[in-house]
Order: sequence, then C-alpha cells, then structure tokens
Amino acid sequence: PSDAEHWADRRAARRLRAARELLLEGRWENAVEAAHAAWQAAGGGTLGAAVLDAMIDVHCAAAMADSSPEHFPDAERWLLCAYGHDPTNARVRELLAERTYRHAERLDGRGRYEDAVEVLRRCLNWNPEHPSARALLERLNRRGRNQQDRGGVPR
Repeated sequence: PSDAEHWADRRAARRLRAARELLLEGRWENAVEAAHAAWQAAGGGTLGAAVLDAMIDVHCAAAMADSSPEHFPDAERWLLCAYGHDPTNARVRELLAERTYRHAERLDGRGRYEDAVEVLRRCLNWNPEHPSARALLERLNRRGRNQQDRGGVPR
C-alpha cells in the first residue's frame, strides 16, 4: 500500500478500536458515530470492506445491547442504518426481525396489545418465518378476538 493508504488504514483501525471501547462503556450512540468515522477514514485505504463489516458489527452490537422499549427507536435506527450500508447482509435482516420481536414482547408485557401487534407485523416483514413472532402474533390476535367477544373487557 502507498503511504496515503497506510495512514488511512491506521486511522480507520484506531477509530474502530475507539468504537469498540465505547460499546464496552455502554455509549452506543458514540460507538456508532466512531464506527462511521472509521469507515469514512478507510475510504483512502485498503481495508474498506473489512471496515464496512466492522462498522456494521458495531451497529448490530449497539442495537442489541438493551432490549427495553425505550431503547428500541435507537436500536431500530442503527439496524436500519446498517441495512442501508449493506442490504444484502442476512445477519442485519435477522437482527432487525429479532430486535423488533423483542420490542413486541416488551410491549405485550406492558399491556400494550395493539402496539405489540403492529410491531410484530414489522418483525414479520423482516423475517416472515420468525417462529416466535408468528406464535406471539397468533396469541395476541386470539386474545383480541376473545376481548371483542366479551365486549372489549379483558379477563
């Protein structure tokens, strides 16, 4: 590699290390930003594809770090960003489905039935065969039909 490529590779590697450290500290937004900076720095180097993969890994790790409903908008945004960088990445699609499913579970646990159903449908757009999502959606739909039969009164 040329000197310029060498220095671009070093900058990218340094920024990726920083991104991974930020992940360990629970500073997910900063980690994703550092991973983006690494990918941009790699543009002049020889490690572009490897840095892209590492950047996507950081997005995925940040998104899956916290399953709380409050974290879901950020998690979904990071996974959609990763998907935008590589729409052929099956792992990203699977994580989009899984994180969306986990969000639906939490919503159901908080009694937010209609929101959970809507989120499960989004999950099944990412992975129509997601068995847990299909089972939960079926159970929620059955619960909804039962409530309608009782005039909207839950058991």
